[in-house]
Formats: sequence, C-alpha cells, structure tokens
Amino acid sequence: MRKKLSSFFKTTKRILRENRRILILIWNVSPFWVLYSCIVQIYEGIYPIFNNYTTKLMIDSVTVSLEQNAIHQSVYVSLALIISATVLLHIILAIKNYIDVSCVDRINLKINSKIMQKIAEKPYHHFESPEEMDKIDRVRGQGSGKCIEQFNYSCSLIFYDLVFGFGTLFIMLKISWIISLLFIIVVSIRYVVNIKVSRYNYTNDKKLTNTRRKMGYLFNIAVTVIFAKEIKIFNTSDWINKRYENFCEKYNIAHKKYIRKSLPIGFGSSVASTVLYIIGYYIIITNGISNGDSVGTVIFYTSSLSLFSSFLETLIGHITAIYGSNLYTSDLFELLDENYGNISSKSSTMESFKKISVQNVSFTYPGTDRIILKNMSLEINRGESVCVVGRNGMGKSTLVKLILGLYSPDEGSICIDGKAINILRNEGILYASATFQDYAKYSLTMKENIAFEHEIPDEEIEKILYKVDFSQKELENLPNGLQTFLNREYDEDGIVLSEGQWQRVAVARALCHNMPLIILDEPTSNLDPVSEENIYNVINTHKGDKTIIMVSHRLSGAMSADKIVAIDDGMIVGVGKHDDLIKDCEIYSKMFNLQANRYLQKG
Repeated sequence: MRKKLSSFFKTTKRILRENRRILILIWNVSPFWVLYSCIVQIYEGIYPIFNNYTTKLMIDSVTVSLEQNAIHQSVYVSLALIISATVLLHIILAIKNYIDVSCVDRINLKINSKIMQKIAEKPYHHFESPEEMDKIDRVRGQGSGKCIEQFNYSCSLIFYDLVFGFGTLFIMLKISWIISLLFIIVVSIRYVVNIKVSRYNYTNDKKLTNTRRKMGYLFNIAVTVIFAKEIKIFNTSDWINKRYENFCEKYNIAHKKYIRKSLPIGFGSSVASTVLYIIGYYIIITNGISNGDSVGTVIFYTSSLSLFSSFLETLIGHITAIYGSNLYTSDLFELLDENYGNISSKSSTMESFKKISVQNVSFTYPGTDRIILKNMSLEINRGESVCVVGRNGMGKSTLVKLILGLYSPDEGSICIDGKAINILRNEGILYASATFQDYAKYSLTMKENIAFEHEIPDEEIEKILYKVDFSQKELENLPNGLQTFLNREYDEDGIVLSEGQWQRVAVARALCHNMPLIILDEPTSNLDPVSEENIYNVINTHKGDKTIIMVSHRLSGAMSADKIVAIDDGMIVGVGKHDDLIKDCEIYSKMFNLQANRYLQKG
C-alpha cells in the first residue's frame, strides 16, 4: 500500500510538472487561446446547472399558468433565460472553434519544430537503433497532439469540473448524502481500474510501436514509385500484402486483449450506476410527495442526480485521459530533455587545415560484438587525394563515418590539427562535405538539392553540374531550370531522374559547399565509364588545396590518387601510391589484377 501511494504521488508530481511545461509552451504560442479556453470551460461548467434551474422555473411557471388558466409573466422570463444561455453557449463555442483552427495548428507546428530540432541534434547512431527509432516514431505520431489533448483535459479538470462539480455536489447533498457517497465510491473504483487500463494500453501500444512501424514500411513499399517496377516484374504484391496482413493480425489481437480487459469494467460500473439511479429516483420522488414539492422541483432534483453522475464520470474521464496523455507526453519531454553535450547552436565553416590524424582507432557498432576497425592509424595531409580501397565489409565506409564525426571511436582518437572531431562538431565547426553510397534524394528543386538554403549563384551551380557531366541538353530538359522539382512527392510536376543523374547531383552537392575536406563514398557506382572518368577528372582538377577522401571498389579511380589506403579485416594493410602497392600489398595487387583481367577478357 505504501509503495502504491508513493508511486501515485510520484506520478502526480510528474504530471503537474509536465502540465506546467505544456502550459508554458502553449502560452508562448498563443496566450489568448489559453485564456479563452479557460473562459469556455468555466461557462460550460455553469451552463448545465443554470439550464437545469431555469428549466425548473419554467415548469413551475407553466404549472401556475395552467392553474390560473393564463400565461404567467414568469414563463417569459424563464424562457428568455434558457434561450439566452443556450445562444450564448453556441456563440462562445463557435468562436472557440474558429480560434482553434489557427491556434491549434500553430501550437502543433511549434511542438513539431522543437521535435525536429531535437532529433537533428541526436547522435547518428541513434538512427540505426530500433529502440531509438521506435521512440522517435511514438513522439512523431503522438507528441504534439497529446500535448494539446493534455492541456484541454487539464483545463477541463480545473475549471469545468470545479464549477460543475461543486454546483451539483451542493444540490446532491440536499437530496441524500448517502447516495452522493455511494456514487463517489463507485466512480472512484472505476477510476483506479481505468488508470490500470490506461497504463496497460500505453504499455501495449509501446510494444506495438515496432509492429506499427513495420506495417507502415510495408504499406510504403506497396504505394511508392521506387518499388513499383520490381513489384510488377517479380509479382511480389501478394507476398507484401500477406506480410502486411500478418502484422495487422498481430496488431488486432493485441487490441482485442485491451478491449476484453476494459469491457467488464465499463459494464460493472454501469450496472452499479443504474442501481444507484433507481435508489436516488425513489428517494427524490418519495421525499417530493411527502414534502409537497412542486413538479419543477422534483424534475430539478432528478436532473441534478443525472448531472452529478455525469460530472463524476466526466471527472474520472478527464483524470484518466490526462494520465493516458501524460504517458505519451513523457516520451516527448524525455526526448526534449536528452543532453548530447554542449552543442553549439551556431555553425561556422573551417577554411583550411594542415593534417587529419587517425591514432590507434578501434570501433564496434553499438549493440554488436564484431570489431570493425582495429587499432587503425593514418595521417592525411592538406591537399592530398586519398583513395580508400578494400573488400566489402572491411571498414572503409566506417572509417569515413568516424572522420565525419557520425560515430566516436571506442578507442584512440581522430583529430584535425590536434583538435578532436567530436569537439569540432560540438562547437558547430563544419569542415567536410560528403556523398554516400545511399545518397539522399530530396524531392525539392534541383538548386535546393545541391545548395540547400545557401545563397549560391545559379551560374556557379550550373558550372558544377557541367563538371559532374550534366550535358547542356540535360539542363535544358529541366522545365524551370534549377527551380525544377525533382521527383513528385513535393510537386506533382516534378521530373524523375535516373540513378546515374541522381548520383551526379549528389557529387555536385559535395563539391559546391567549399569545404576543406570532401569525402566521396562510392561516387561513381551508378555511372557509365565515360561519366566515371569525367567525375575523376573533375575531382582531381576541382580539389586545389582541398583534401579528398574517396572510397571506391573500382580501382581505376585509385591510380590517380596521391595516397591509396588498403583496408582488410578492419586494419590498414597498405599505404602508398598505385605502383608501390602493386608490388608491396598483396590484397591491393590481387583486387587490381582481378578487375583489370575482367576488363581485358571483356575486351
């Protein structure tokens, strides 16, 4: 019991603390909406009691009029009061709905903006963690909506329930304090059980986040153009649908458990409430007859009994809803409170550097046991072009991810001019641009795909596109020039590029941002030999005093590099120029000869 009370007070304290944060957040967006919502709740709490009382006056006035065979003046007064109160309620609610349209959207945008900013600060490895992605999915799907929901329920609890509750309780105590107490006991039991059901529902929903994400992914496969060709060619639609239906079945089974658990509770409390209604009506009618009460008074008391029961149900509903919403908003505030170190909110670009030092670096991906990089050491000087080669899965891409600061080494250090990469990133110093094997395809304009928000003249972007082998004809085929949208998710008139064109856009993106370090991970994997050769020539002529690190399986591109780094099983097995490694590095020599012989045989 003591443990349960401690848990109750702890939960209440957390809810109050987070309610305060939600209020501040919403107040900063629209204080008028907050104040008006409170006024609406107060009036909605007064209205049922006032309407019930004026209805009593109306019935008594009509009774007197029937006895006198003439319409009594009080009929008009009570009728006017009922109509005025109802019209005012509708006006207030109409204004509330109008305000909600703009204010709720602004609040959602503000909260979603905070979510986006915080997710942008997350370390890269969080995006490769299923648990973290499940948390992000819950926050993205529920965060802003649950904040507004929790505010609305809290506002109702404080203002509507307070006014409505005290009014109906005062009347009920005049009827029978025993019936009032029994109603409170029944609803309190329902409250305890509802809290347990809410907790169960949240836990169940949390477990199903992964299933829901997989369902979303499979649905996305079925409706996205990038998968459409293979679905048609391999006739995989039934296979995808069956997998989707299997996940849906698991999801539905879990929800049925929730319904089965909550149904008896609702039924039991409804039966108890009905019994109490019958007893209450009996007491009101017998007391009314013995006291000689008017018809209006009897109806007023019976209506008050219904209102009191409704109030208790609403009160429990509001408290349960606040508790349920808070389970989701706790995920939101947990995300917003995550601390990733002292990360600067401002960024600046490093103009140049002298040396990149990789010292005794070892690395294992989070949640795995396999060591990817083993005690690796390497120095790269300013202005060098370095090509990293090796078999698949040997650590090439991992090395460049560490140099970019996307991961931190388990052991050793990576520094630029003696300053650790993670410190540079925390200080907001930008030192590298990159393109990866899985380069991003933004459904934005061609210019935004390359320059993002930076003000780079169109002429400069066109020069870079020409350099990465976009022809004059290809650029002329862009209906709106650099303002042409690519893909059709964002704009229905967007154009669809080939994979080779997308890869050249990604390389152009890496080249145009004037960073001292450019990293290209398999930059020519989707290009024809002519475009590939042109890209390599561009890289060599464009670099000037910039440092280029390129990862490639095609060793023809490595021949022109100032330095080739051969990696095997997470270790550097050779460093030097092409001619040196052909003689001294067995791995490199074998890979190069295999590729050369293949081309010769094809020839």
